[in-house]
Amino acid sequence: MACALHAALAAGSQVDVAVSGFAASALGASRVGDICFALARKQKIESILVSDSAIIDAQRALWQNWGWRLNRACRHNCRAYDRRIQPPTR
Repeated sequence: MACALHAALAAGSQVDVAVSGFAASALGASRVGDICFALARKQKIESILVSDSAIIDAQRALWQNWGWRLNRACRHNCRAYDRRIQPPTR
């Protein structure tokens, strides 16, 4: 799981984390950035972690409901993960 912000907020400072799981290539960061961390602390942002399966389910739901509206890169990522998802016919 990509959890850099979550780990930093828990530690009270930026920390390095291991990046793994389904979202690692697109969403994973080994360390939260300075601006993001400062804003999250200032705004008292609460971070939650979600499972890989929750991310996959969300991507499928987005594709099924909004696929033709999603940007091209996202569509390719969704299809690359699950070839059973077909683009909508127009």
